[in-house]
Amino acid sequence: MSDEEDQSDQERETDDEGGDDFKQSLSHSIQKLGAKKIMQGVVALLLSDYLFAIVLPLMYPGRYNTIPMILCHALFAVFLGYRASRLNTDQQPQIVSFYGFIWLLFYGEFFVFLLI
Repeated sequence: MSDEEDQSDQERETDDEGGDDFKQSLSHSIQKLGAKKIMQGVVALLLSDYLFAIVLPLMYPGRYNTIPMILCHALFAVFLGYRASRLNTDQQPQIVSFYGFIWLLFYGEFFVFLLI
């Protein structure tokens, strides 16, 4: 395979994945805002979702199994707040661990769906 064909294949792969410009733009945005602000935004968004899930069964009684829905989402919110307060965004392994923890919370939601 010639160098031109190899380069052409690499260009196609980059285009198929959404382009290198998008990746650089996203990377630049993350660097500009900083990992701590992005983490705070993610945590705020998830906590607002949990608050909504706590209030929802109170607004529509009888539509949801109220006690498990409120308790599970309150526990998720407490766990999230605790882990977020201990996160050091300067250490990459802690960020990766926190990201994995968020996925565990998402998996926990599937369990909650069985209860409500």
